[in-house]
Amino acid sequence: MKTRYLSASILVAFLLIVPLLSANLGLRRASHYGFGKGGYSSQPFGFPPVQYPNGTFSDPPNVEMCEDTSEPQCQHNHVFIYGIQLPPSDRGTVTSITLTVSGQNGAIFSNSPTYGVVVCDNPNDPSPPVPCSPSGAPLTNCVSSGSFVVNETGVGTSTYSQTWNFANCPAFVAGEKLGIFIDLCTPTNTCLNDDPNDFGAPTPVIEYKSDYSEGVTVSISVSRAAQFVAVPPCRLVDTRPQVGGNGPIQGGTSQSFPIQQAGGCGPFPNATAYSLNVTVIPDEPLHFLTVWPTGEGLPGVSILNSNDARVKANAAIVPAGDDGAVSVYASGTTNLVLDINGYFVADTSQLFFYTLLPCRVADTRGPKGDLGGPFLQHRQERKFPIMEASSCNIPPGALAYSLNFTAVPHGGLGFLTVWPTGPSSPPPTSTLNAPTGTVVANAAIVQAGDMGEVSVYPSEDTDLVIDINGYFAPVGDDGLSLYPIVPCRAVDTRLEGGLFSGYLNPPVNILGSSCGVPNTAQVYVLNTTVLPKSYLGFVTMWPDGWTLNYPLPSTLNAWDGAVTSNMAIVGAGYQSMVEVYASDLTYLIVDISSYFAP
Repeated sequence: MKTRYLSASILVAFLLIVPLLSANLGLRRASHYGFGKGGYSSQPFGFPPVQYPNGTFSDPPNVEMCEDTSEPQCQHNHVFIYGIQLPPSDRGTVTSITLTVSGQNGAIFSNSPTYGVVVCDNPNDPSPPVPCSPSGAPLTNCVSSGSFVVNETGVGTSTYSQTWNFANCPAFVAGEKLGIFIDLCTPTNTCLNDDPNDFGAPTPVIEYKSDYSEGVTVSISVSRAAQFVAVPPCRLVDTRPQVGGNGPIQGGTSQSFPIQQAGGCGPFPNATAYSLNVTVIPDEPLHFLTVWPTGEGLPGVSILNSNDARVKANAAIVPAGDDGAVSVYASGTTNLVLDINGYFVADTSQLFFYTLLPCRVADTRGPKGDLGGPFLQHRQERKFPIMEASSCNIPPGALAYSLNFTAVPHGGLGFLTVWPTGPSSPPPTSTLNAPTGTVVANAAIVQAGDMGEVSVYPSEDTDLVIDINGYFAPVGDDGLSLYPIVPCRAVDTRLEGGLFSGYLNPPVNILGSSCGVPNTAQVYVLNTTVLPKSYLGFVTMWPDGWTLNYPLPSTLNAWDGAVTSNMAIVGAGYQSMVEVYASDLTYLIVDISSYFAP
C-alpha cells in the first residue's frame, strides 16, 4: 500500500498562504519508491531457493511460520523469510517489507514486532539465515520499528497487512541471499527471546487455526544499486509548438513523459533512473517546477524556480517511473525541454562513480592555455582536454565526468551546450542559459570524448569555468552505485537557522534529517536552492573535513539576487556532514533525491 503525497491543489494552496515558501517548501511522505518490487507467496518449509530473472522477483522465498504449536518452528518467536537470491550482476538494498496474513475461520497474531534484514553469505543453505553481512559482521543497524496487531477470531476469510520501511540496510551483492527475520512479542508487549539463533523459547507467539489455509504473502521492495550508461546528448522533449511540441504545461497541472519512447533517443534498456537537463521557457512567473517518477505522488521538493519567467535550466537525476516515464508539475504555465546524457541500470558491467574533492579544471578568465583563456567566441566550438588538469587527480580510465559549468557572459547568452569531443557537430541540446547576461552555473554529467576531451559551444561570447567533483569508470575498489530514494527536503534555513553568510553552522547533516538516508551513503545527489537577500557572489559545497578552508570551485551563483538552483553531487564528509560556504547573505534549501554507496 502506498501513501501518496499531498495533492497538488493542497500544496499550491499552502504555498500561496505562506509567501515565504515561494521556492516550494517540502512536505515529505513516508512511503517508498518500489524499484524491483515483487510479491511472494508462502511455501512449504525447505522450499529450495531459485534465482530470479534480472529486474523481477519471480521465485517465492521460504517462509517459516507456525501452523501447529507442536512444530519445531513454533518453539521460538521468529518468522524467517529467506531464499531470495540475486542474479549474478545485481545488487541493492531493502527499503520496505509488507507482510500479509490471510486465512479461514480466524487467526491469532501477536503485536509489537521488531524486524530486520540479514544477508546470508551461503546462497545454497536453505536453513533460516544467521544475521550476517558479506563480511560476516552482524547487521545490527538495519532495523525498523512499529506494530502489527492481529487478534481476531471468527468465521470466514480475514486478511491483515502491514508495511515496514527500513533505513541503513547495507547493500547485498551478486549471488547472495536475502534473509528477513521478524521478532514478534507477546500480546502484552513482553518480548520473548530476540536471538534469531535461539529456538528454545517454548511459548509460540504466532498461532494459526488448524483450518487456516490461505497462508502468508510477503512483498519486498528494494532500491537496486545502479551503474551509469553514458549516451550522446539527445533532446527527449520540447513542448514548444513552433518546433512540433504539444504546447506548454498549464500552471497548476502535471504531465507525464514516456522517456523510453521520447525524441527517438532511446531505448534505455532496464533504466532505473535518468541523467537529465531540465529547461523551462515560462509564459508567466514560475515559482517552482518538480520532476518525479510517474506513478508516485507529487513530491514536496523542487527542481528549479523562475520567479521572473526567464529561461532557466537545471540538471537532475530522476528515477524511472511506470513504464519508464517521468512526471512534471509546474506552478505556472511553461514550456519544457528535457535533454538526456545518460541513464542508470542495475548492471555491474557499466560505470561506477568515483568521488573527488571539488577541483577547478578550466577558467577562461585566466592566462591563455588549453584550460585557460581566451574567452569562448560565439558560435564556435572549443575543446577542453579535461585530463590535463593534473591537480584534480582524474585517472586515465575515467569515461565520464561529473562537472559543474559556470558561464560568465559578456552579454545575453541564449544557450551553451556541452558534449563529448568527436567527429560530430554540436548536438541540438543545451546545458545552460543566461538570457539576462548574469553569471549562471549548471551541473552536467559528460561522457569523455576523443583523448578525454569535452567540447563546448556558446551562442554568444562568454567566459567559462569548469569544475569537477567526480568521474565514472568501470568497477574498482572504490566504485559506488546509485540508490534512488524518496525525494526529500533535508535543510531549509528559512525554517531553522535563517539567513547566513560565510560557513553554514552547523553543516548540512543529511543523516540527521528525516529523509531516511542510510549511513552507508558516501556521496549525496542534492538539489541546492538559494534565496539571497540581494547580491550573492557564490555558494560552494564540499565534504566536511576534506579541506581546512572552502575550496576554489563554486556550486552556484546569484549575482542578480534571484532564487537560483543547481544539482550538486557532494561527498559525505566527517560524520557524513556537508560543508557550505556563502559569500553573501542567503537562505539555503537542500533537497536529496538519491545517493551513491558501495
